[in-house]
Amino acid sequence: MEMIDKIFVVYYNKSMDIKIVDYDQKYEKDINHMVNNQWNEKFIHDNNIIGKVALLDDKFAGTCFGWQEKDYFYLDTLCIVKDCQRKGIGTLLLESFIKEVNINAALTLN
Repeated sequence: MEMIDKIFVVYYNKSMDIKIVDYDQKYEKDINHMVNNQWNEKFIHDNNIIGKVALLDDKFAGTCFGWQEKDYFYLDTLCIVKDCQRKGIGTLLLESFIKEVNINAALTLN
């Protein structure tokens, strides 16, 4: 079976223009601001990391990160910008994270 280097998943909610995209370095400043500069940039460059970013009207709205260790997946961070809370963004981030975990688990088993 051919290995997939990068899986790109975008969830889109038409009623509020919410997009969930894979982590990209261009969001590090926003993430640092949310977590009071306790962000570890090296953390995201680990191959076992799953990182998702939520965009509301193309502006940073939140993030979630986790990692894989053997057969286990851990959710480490789930943060939503205060003005963007109670809009389903956290739920969309978690759904996207779980979907990618399931894809990664299937690839690991093969």
